Amino acid sequence: MSTTDKFFQFPIAALRTDKRLDEIDEHEKRRTIGRIIDYSIQHVAFTADGLSSEDVEAAADNYCESNPSVTKPPSRWKRQILYAADILGVSYSGDPNYNATRDVFNEINTCPGGDRQVRVRTDLVWSARDEESWTFRQFAVLAAIYAGVGANKKARLSFDYIAAMACGCSTMAEYDQHVPPENRMSRRQVRWTVESLDDRGLFARATPDGRRMHYSMRLSKPELMTMLAEELAKKEAKRSNQRAATAKIREHAEHIRNSQSGA
Repeated sequence: MSTTDKFFQFPIAALRTDKRLDEIDEHEKRRTIGRIIDYSIQHVAFTADGLSSEDVEAAADNYCESNPSVTKPPSRWKRQILYAADILGVSYSGDPNYNATRDVFNEINTCPGGDRQVRVRTDLVWSARDEESWTFRQFAVLAAIYAGVGANKKARLSFDYIAAMACGCSTMAEYDQHVPPENRMSRRQVRWTVESLDDRGLFARATPDGRRMHYSMRLSKPELMTMLAEELAKKEAKRSNQRAATAKIREHAEHIRNSQSGA
């Protein structure tokens, strides 16, 4: 990821639905991802609370100049929405529904559980919303992987945990509580979806032992494999040193026993 990339940030709860992910059609996919965009705009708007009124007004002026169909709003918090839209590259075709954006933000924040944060590049979010080549299940699994890795260079993720986060849950306990069995993905479905996203080059994944899969958005696959190999070598060296130390202790104990028996 580039330091100049723009991201939509939202809690994983924004993915929560009352259906199986495969049952989300194109219309509902656009609506759900649109809510994620609204949430992200409101989230960034709050970061403008510390700006001066002049800075916020200037940002609103610049946005309205670039988007003539948008009328400059009178209130500060609405201007902060335009400030956020400008940062995230969101272009409104008319005056935004400010109240609806705030309502979406509050609804997602009051969803039980699913507070783990995820950041997804804005171009991927737009692509997932607008292109039929993306299913909602693919977008949800991608968000789950990104949430699982978070700010780390890499993270080990199981298919079960990816499935839980794709359904808007931060923990397996939340998954058990909020997602009925009939709405869950099978491991086979998760595996196929992960492979389809891997084919698009949206992350790197590798396993040091054929079982435990690690994921990264910041490392290439060779870099990830090198890191895993180095970690494995360190663990083996530590175990070897521990075995050698244990052998010495046993040898010393045996020597003491022999000395005592000889006395």
